[in-house]
Amino acid sequence: MDVSPLLPVNNPIALALGATDLDPGKSRTLSPGFTGRIGERLSMAIGDQNLTDGYPDLSNEDIRSFGNLRYDVVSPVGSNGAYGYGRLRYTF
Repeated sequence: MDVSPLLPVNNPIALALGATDLDPGKSRTLSPGFTGRIGERLSMAIGDQNLTDGYPDLSNEDIRSFGNLRYDVVSPVGSNGAYGYGRLRYTF
């Protein structure tokens, strides 16, 4: 008998505890950026993270209370929406 601590979702015990299959959605994000040199030691970069301003699905309502985050923190699109950035770099 297998006594693995992880039960497959279709296991009767897991189903009795309320386990359900994951239903991940599809998402796309666009994060363009440009870097250029300004002289021999100075470079600059500008860009945007998550230009399409995508957000993940909301977290399960059962775990969204008591200070937990509204969105899942391991989402590939992040949870902060779109933002732009700029950077100057000087090399010594």
